[in-house]
Amino acid sequence: CQLNKFAKQFKIDFASPKVVTIRSDQPDAYENAIKKNITKDTGMIICMLQRRGNSYDKIKVLCCKTLGIPSQCVLSKNMTNPKRISSICSKIMQQMNCKAGGELWRVQIPCESMMVVGIDVCHDTVSNKGRGK
Repeated sequence: CQLNKFAKQFKIDFASPKVVTIRSDQPDAYENAIKKNITKDTGMIICMLQRRGNSYDKIKVLCCKTLGIPSQCVLSKNMTNPKRISSICSKIMQQMNCKAGGELWRVQIPCESMMVVGIDVCHDTVSNKGRGK
């Protein structure tokens, strides 16, 4: 991935990660690999998952509740499209930055003559109502 490129854009020091390969997508395989390879210097754990499910849940509980180390899970299928890889790596780095205590953006307050508007849209994914169909 191009994480180092995006780390520089966000002015983040991003050391070369220790890469650990596991042979199974089972939750226990991730847990064992994390426990076996964690050190006092581990700042974040990134896991490539085949699918979201039990492994994701196990990783998050282990890292957040037990170890107190931020984690980032990435679905491997999202990393296979060359046209989207830059966008995906940028989003991953933004999430990692936030989890490490960084900020995505800064606003000088007070701002004179500024109005903020928020809009949320929810589509019914079951019946497809509201999608122009």
